[in-house]
Amino acid sequence: TSNAYAALGCALIFAIHPVFVTSVAWLSARKHILSAGFIFLATYLFLTKPERKRSIIFIGIAYALSLFSQPINSLWPLWAMFHIRIVKR
Repeated sequence: TSNAYAALGCALIFAIHPVFVTSVAWLSARKHILSAGFIFLATYLFLTKPERKRSIIFIGIAYALSLFSQPINSLWPLWAMFHIRIVKR
């Protein structure tokens, strides 16, 4: 029974020790980095080659991948519409 208490004590220390939180934080950070990379790619393509049909497809794919990574970029099309409206003036 003393081995059971020792195992339980080790499991509790392992469960609540702050060192083991980094794996969860890394997963969260990775999806934000992926989302940022894909939205930067979509923005770059949008600003450099917006007229080409192939670019529009790649912009849509990059935007969709950014949304699948992290839905924080859901308002990016509004920015794109305002940018088009301002630049065309």
